[in-house]
Amino acid sequence: MSEYSVRQEEDRVDARKLLAIGGGAIVIGTAAVLFAAALLPRPSKAPSAVTPPPEISTVEQTPTLAAERGIVLRRAQRAALADFRWVDRDAGVASIPIDVAIEILGRGEK
Repeated sequence: MSEYSVRQEEDRVDARKLLAIGGGAIVIGTAAVLFAAALLPRPSKAPSAVTPPPEISTVEQTPTLAAERGIVLRRAQRAALADFRWVDRDAGVASIPIDVAIEILGRGEK
């Protein structure tokens, strides 16, 4: 017979080890959150709702579609969608109205 014997351990969970591991994970997680919170900078005061003067800010503050520039841009975009034109004549690329394109594609699926 062999000098080694094979045996199976009992099928049970050691509750003490399980609780120790879970408790340790909770303690480590809590410490990590507190450490991260300590590293974050504290705001000195509430953020101001005052818009900076235009000469300081480079961000467009006016909604584009409400401004005259946005209205002109939208008209130009709609005109481009409703017009026949060459995009690249040498390459043979043309633009056709969107409604015509939808109709052509619709006929092709039948």
